[in-house]
Amino acid sequence: MRRFACLTATFGFGILTLFHILVPSPSQAQPWCKYDLSLTPKETKERNCGFVCPNPWGVEDPHECGEPHPCCCAPVCDKQEATKHAFIGINWSDKYSKLKMSRERMFGILKRNGFSHIKLFSPDGLASIQRVYGSDVHVYVALPNRMLTHLASNEAYALRVIQRQIQPFAHLIRLLIVGNEPLICIKTAEWATKQECGSLNIPAKLLPAMRNVKKSLRQVGLERMPVTTAFNGGILEMSKNPWTPCVADFRDVVKPILRNVWAFLEEQTPPAPFMVNIYSWFAAMAGHITPDISVGVPSASGHVPFDGAYQYYFNFDMQVEMQRVAMCKNNVTHLDLWIGETGWPSADSPRATLTNAYYYFKHVVMRAQGMTLHNATEDTIRTRGLAYPIFLFEAFDEMFKFEIEHGNKFENNFGLFYENGLPKWGTPDGLLALPIPNGTNATESESQKNSAQPRVSARRLDDDF
Repeated sequence: MRRFACLTATFGFGILTLFHILVPSPSQAQPWCKYDLSLTPKETKERNCGFVCPNPWGVEDPHECGEPHPCCCAPVCDKQEATKHAFIGINWSDKYSKLKMSRERMFGILKRNGFSHIKLFSPDGLASIQRVYGSDVHVYVALPNRMLTHLASNEAYALRVIQRQIQPFAHLIRLLIVGNEPLICIKTAEWATKQECGSLNIPAKLLPAMRNVKKSLRQVGLERMPVTTAFNGGILEMSKNPWTPCVADFRDVVKPILRNVWAFLEEQTPPAPFMVNIYSWFAAMAGHITPDISVGVPSASGHVPFDGAYQYYFNFDMQVEMQRVAMCKNNVTHLDLWIGETGWPSADSPRATLTNAYYYFKHVVMRAQGMTLHNATEDTIRTRGLAYPIFLFEAFDEMFKFEIEHGNKFENNFGLFYENGLPKWGTPDGLLALPIPNGTNATESESQKNSAQPRVSARRLDDDF
């Protein structure tokens, strides 16, 4: 087993925190959790499976309380098998880079820091990855939204893309991702007639594009390469109160498209994962969550949200379990859930600080390994101890993003590394440092003492908010 400088599997720190490197096939998504849908309303209520009244945020709940859905109860998960297939990846892009550091140097930094699972937003960068890593890397490649119109309408174009941009690197690629957040434009059930999605009409092109890509893969002998897409977390209904997993469901306006995509993912061999991007940062900005739990550091006097018997120190957990419960309610228990993006900016907003970003990434990495947070006896999320694939967003800051795309200036600062390649939290030898436990049979307390300590101040209540 190889020694990496840092970052568990893709993200160990200082001392190797090897959580999972030798994945048999990370693209083979499996549903590691089973729900007992035979539970009666009386049984779900006796088990205190959720649908809390009053609102766990301490606000009067305007909705009628009722018995929890069976999907609200914690599933039974094969945690040992899930850990074998889990990994932590990183999103990479240099599209908006101001310094334009060479790609070889960028990937060299990622390799030196232990990253072996890299997600790209386009096939750009594959040649550089191969030069730096050889074949010792897993790559997950997106075909961007701008390509969907041609991919959907022109089979010959789809075949050329696969032959020229994918097939030469097929030995590195574990998954193709067609489009990114393709349903983000849909606001109403009449989205098509109202032209809410503009002239590109990405949602209507999504499934035809995915099918043509899969057909092209079969034509070149790559039929076992899975094809999926990456949805935004807003596919969930966000207006319900309380904002907790038990009431979670997907928005009615996107369900017809989701059902067709789920069927497409399942019909592949092996099945492709259901990928969703989750950002506690945007949930915090929208007022859905309180500041202290947004980065997983609840104050001593703060309120920890609960959902029946389950309580949440870290909002990311709540958002992930909202997706899982919604999947169960829609009978999507046969697909694995992967987190395509998650991150926290480190500058250009009062809440975007190095300290907050550090704690957010630290806790996400711990959860990806199935580790508990804070008090182990009180850490009672539904899927406690379950490891699963997560791609951190993103590798390097992109300081031209705001100037080109406008929007919000904090968008420039989601990187784990600055644009010059320096880590935002560094060890004395210049590697990226986040103090997470050593995964090689050490206890959490033992390995916490052994891991390199970052130059990050402790977070206190209202420090950065």
